[in-house]
Amino acid sequence: MKSKKSFIWQIVYIVVTMAALYFLALNNEGFKSIGQNLKEFNLYWLSACAGCMLMFWLLQTLVLRAFEALLKVRIRFRQSLKITVIGQYYCAVTPSATGGQPMQMMYYKRYGVNFAKSSAIMLLRLIVFNLALVVIFIAMLFIAPQPLYAVNAVYRVLAYLGLLINGGSMLFMALLFINDTLVRRIGFFVINLITLPRRLRKRREHLCEKYVSGMVDFMAACSNIRENKGLAFMAFFWCLVSLIFRFSVSFCIYKTLGLSGYGYWYLFSLEQFLYMSVAFVPTPGAIGASEPGFGLYFAGVIPGSLMYLALLLWRGFTYFFTLILGALMIITEEAVSLIKKRKAGPRNQASPTET
Repeated sequence: MKSKKSFIWQIVYIVVTMAALYFLALNNEGFKSIGQNLKEFNLYWLSACAGCMLMFWLLQTLVLRAFEALLKVRIRFRQSLKITVIGQYYCAVTPSATGGQPMQMMYYKRYGVNFAKSSAIMLLRLIVFNLALVVIFIAMLFIAPQPLYAVNAVYRVLAYLGLLINGGSMLFMALLFINDTLVRRIGFFVINLITLPRRLRKRREHLCEKYVSGMVDFMAACSNIRENKGLAFMAFFWCLVSLIFRFSVSFCIYKTLGLSGYGYWYLFSLEQFLYMSVAFVPTPGAIGASEPGFGLYFAGVIPGSLMYLALLLWRGFTYFFTLILGALMIITEEAVSLIKKRKAGPRNQASPTET
C-alpha cells in the first residue's frame, strides 16, 4: 500500500511539473512561436536526440551486464534494462538522485539476486560512472575549455565543486572495496546511530550480526574484480561512451533548430559542464538549477527567441523522456507481478498441506 501511494505521488509530481512548465511558458514569446518553429525542425536531428538517450540507457545496461557477469549474476538482458531505466526514473524523482540505487536493488531481489551482490553491482556502477564523469570533465578542459570560462563565476565554481564531489565520492567508494575494516566500522556506526532510541536497542546485536554476514558475502563478491579486470575495464568503457551520447543531446537540439556556427565539441563541453554544475543540487532532477543553468551556459550559442524552445526540448529528452518511459516500465512491471501473484494465490490455496 505504501509503495502504491509513493508511486501515485510520483505520477502527480510528473504531471504537476509538466503543467507548471506549460503555464509558465504561456507568457513566453519563444513558446508562443513554437508552432511556427516546429515546421522548421530538422526531423533527422530531432530523432537523433531520442537516439542519444536510448543509447545512453542501452550502454548503461551493458555496464550492469558487465558487473553482473563479474559477480556471476544470471538474469535476462531485458531485466537488466528494466533495472537501468527504473533506476534512472527514481533518480529523477528523488532529491539528490538518492532513490535510484535502493529501488534497483529491490528489483534485483525480485529477480533472485541477493543484497550482497546487488549492492556490489550498484557500488561498482557508481564508481565507474563518477570516474567517467571526472575523465570527461578533465578531457574537456583541454579540448574545449571556453564554455566554462564564458559562464558566470558562480556556475564555474559549482562545476569545479561537482568535480571534487564526484572525484572524492569515487575514491571513497573505491576504498570500501579494498578496506573491509573501514566497511565494518561504517556499518557499525550507522547501526548504532539508528538504534539510539531505547525501543530499538534490543535489535542492535541482531542487526550487527546480520550486517557482518552480509558484509562477508559483499567482500567475497568484490574479490572477483581482481581476477576479472578486463570486465571491469569494459564496464568503464561502456559508461564513458554512454555519457558521450548523453552529453550529445544539446548538439542534436542545436542542429534540430537549424542553427550553425558552433561545433560538436563546443556544445558537448557546454552540456557536460552544465551537468557537473547542477549534479549535486538537492532537488529532483536538479529542478530550479538546470533551467537557469541552461540559459546561462547556452546564452551565447542559442538566440533568445529560440532559448525557451531549446530548453523545453533539452529537458524533454534528458528528463521527461526518462520519467515517462520509467513510469511506463514500472506500471507494466507491477501489473505483471500482480497478475502472477493472483494466479499463484488460488493454486497455493487449492493444494492441501500434507500432515
